[in-house]
Amino acid sequence: MVATLSAAAEQLIARFRARPPEEPVLTAFREAVLAVMNDSDAAGRDHIRALRLVRSTPSLVPYELAVLAAQEQALAEAIAERITPTQAASARTEAITPRAQAEAAPARTVPREVTAQDGGRFDEAGVYPIVCAGAVLSALRVVIDRWSRWADEPGRVPDIAVLRRQFDAAIAELAAGLDRPGRTPH
Repeated sequence: MVATLSAAAEQLIARFRARPPEEPVLTAFREAVLAVMNDSDAAGRDHIRALRLVRSTPSLVPYELAVLAAQEQALAEAIAERITPTQAASARTEAITPRAQAEAAPARTVPREVTAQDGGRFDEAGVYPIVCAGAVLSALRVVIDRWSRWADEPGRVPDIAVLRRQFDAAIAELAAGLDRPGRTPH
């Protein structure tokens, strides 16, 4: 089970790294996921079976979490490599010098008091890869879990096209931004 999940995670990261470097991060991730989905029905079925086994066997959850943590870190490193070399270098360091921070400054900046509080370790460039990796992998997990539950209903035939559409919708939500206004009081 762990080997199946690990192999799927490694294949996804490899596909992401193989995408053209000028492609935006979310586009590259989407295309990598779709390529993995298209690669092999047998591998996909094994992956879905492993996820179902984890869902029905709580003692396996720690193993799945270990695979997910490693996948998130590997994807964050791949994302850091995809963005500018200066940003990639700063994303991998524990402490960022003021000069490196200035060179890696993205268009949007973190308020000075935030970087001052943590010694500059978590400037926006350094946080982006891991936040993005966590967001896209969480979106993928949610979509696969929802699709798997839907496909498990009696009389349903698992339809990969439904999974693709749901994944596209999740990536579109991430690309549009997650911040939404709260409800207005009545």
